[in-house]
Parts: sequence; C-alpha cells; structure tokens
Amino acid sequence: MQSMYVHKLAPRGIYTSGRGSSAVGLTTYVSKDLETGETVLESGALVLSDRGICCIDEFDKMSDNACSMLHEVMEQQRVSIAKAGIITSLNARTWDLACANPSGSRYNPRLSVIDNIQLPPTLLSSFYLIYLVLDKADDQTDRRLARHFVALHYHDEPENQTLDALDLPTLTSYITYARQHIHPKISNEAAKEF
Repeated sequence: MQSMYVHKLAPRGIYTSGRGSSAVGLTTYVSKDLETGETVLESGALVLSDRGICCIDEFDKMSDNACSMLHEVMEQQRVSIAKAGIITSLNARTWDLACANPSGSRYNPRLSVIDNIQLPPTLLSSFYLIYLVLDKADDQTDRRLARHFVALHYHDEPENQTLDALDLPTLTSYITYARQHIHPKISNEAAKEF
C-alpha cells in the first residue's frame, strides 16, 4: 500500500506489481508498430522511471528471471538491449522501492529477514534500507484500517482524517523544491560521530 502512495509523490514515479511484471515489463521489450510495421523498442517500468522512483509492490511474487534482471539493472543503472536488430543501452537511474510479504503471509520472528521473505540475498543486498512493518493483531486497529480501505475504494473521505496533513500536490511541490534548493552538508565533526 505504501508504494502505491509514494509513486504519486515523486515528480517521476512508476508503480508496478511484482505479480504481473516480467523481466521485459520491468526493462524493455520489442514490438511491431501497427501503422508502419517497423520494430520499435518499448520502455518498461525501470526505464520509464529514470531519474525518479520505481515502486514495485508484491516484490516477493516476481519470477526468478525478473529478479535476476532487476539485480543487474540496480547494479548498472542501465538496461542493455540486443533484440530484433536493435542494439542499445538505456538509462535506468532509478530509486527502487519494493514491498514484499513474508512467506506464508505471516512474519516469523524466529527466522531471519531473508528466510521470511525468501528472496535471494544478493538481490536484498542491493537495497540500501530494509524496513520491517509488522502487523500486530489488534481488533480495534484492524476495524479502523478496514474502514479506511473501504473509504478509499469508494472515494469517500476516510474517518478521523487529520486536519494538519498536507494534500498530495502541496507535499509533491515541497519535495520538488527541497530537492532543487536544499543541499545539506555534514560537517567533519559530525561525520566522525558515525
């Protein structure tokens, strides 16, 4: 759910689902132009989100082929193509945000993160940050969350909406402004603390 919201915040964001994404859907694929009959190159989610963010939901449902292709693209920040007489390399300089469910749909605290998600360690190591969001069973919270999702589905205003929250266009403008004008630097003294 978080990835579905984040791609709307980014000035250049693409959302895709790991369940329906193939390796070519993430990178590029070759097709025929219906009008001219020429072979054309179509961009996938990672190429379309160049210099932006690519949000991949259900990351754990991706095929092994798509995972290996994603690993290569994350390392090189480029997609190399040699298909149907087209030889080229396209930029895929993207930040990747992926959401995955634990195997068996329930997180087992006695197992490691790798064993819970069951993704190759080489792929997981390509991510700079890994956050665990654990859903602890609570009837009251679960009911409130269910009402919120139903309200989103029917485009109603969710109950108990915080009045202090920024709307999506304002937050997007703020992030864009900050990326263009705010350039924090860490002092040498502060760097030594790390």
